[in-house]
Amino acid sequence: MTKTRFSLVAAICALLGLTARSATAEELSVATFVPPQHLTSTGMFAWFEEEIEGRSGGSLTMKLYPAGQLGAGPMQQYRRVVEGVADVVLGVAAYTPAIFPKSMLAILPGSAETADQSTRAIWKDFDEHLADEYGDVKVLAVGTVAGNLFAASRDVSTMGGLQGAKLVPFAAMTTPIVAALGAAPVQMPVTVKEMYTGLSTGTIDATMASYNNIAPPWNFWDVSTYVVENVPTTFAVTYALVNKER
Repeated sequence: MTKTRFSLVAAICALLGLTARSATAEELSVATFVPPQHLTSTGMFAWFEEEIEGRSGGSLTMKLYPAGQLGAGPMQQYRRVVEGVADVVLGVAAYTPAIFPKSMLAILPGSAETADQSTRAIWKDFDEHLADEYGDVKVLAVGTVAGNLFAASRDVSTMGGLQGAKLVPFAAMTTPIVAALGAAPVQMPVTVKEMYTGLSTGTIDATMASYNNIAPPWNFWDVSTYVVENVPTTFAVTYALVNKER
């Protein structure tokens, strides 16, 4: 997420232009589905709060509502910002693929080698090819998450190990790839909670994850026997969006 800071600066300036005439401090509500100790809370949004308060001279502030405090379920994040439940949201494009079909192309294997490269490619083509998918909101940031790996209860580091492994595709469009590798695709909500539960109960053998899923607050290491790094598969497209009326 830190790779997308350059996109936040322009958005901050636009927000300040809308609120500069306010005589009293105005507060933006920021809704996330991640815990308050997550890096996006302690890093990105902490930085964002300092920037908007400093640049507005204190006339604009924000309040963070982490861990679904403005509504449970990460799949509803886009709806929350469109309907004004929150002024700003953090979300994942794969949770609502029908809304972001072109953005979802960034998750395909081979589209990039690193999250930095993937994010830069998204922004290179954003205005011409992707902007129409975000017409109902204002965009603070769109980018991909660094570090893809398999968290698994069995060794899936080889083609032999993948054979028959119950593996959760990151998105429906990657299901044929999982099947072609010899694994058994398991369709389930691609949320951290569901994947953790699936690994702990044996419903799945492996799932795509990122480095921050392994350690607290997600603690995938508690339910994983194997962590396979350098998986050349997908990048999760994430976003920070603002209600269009703000």
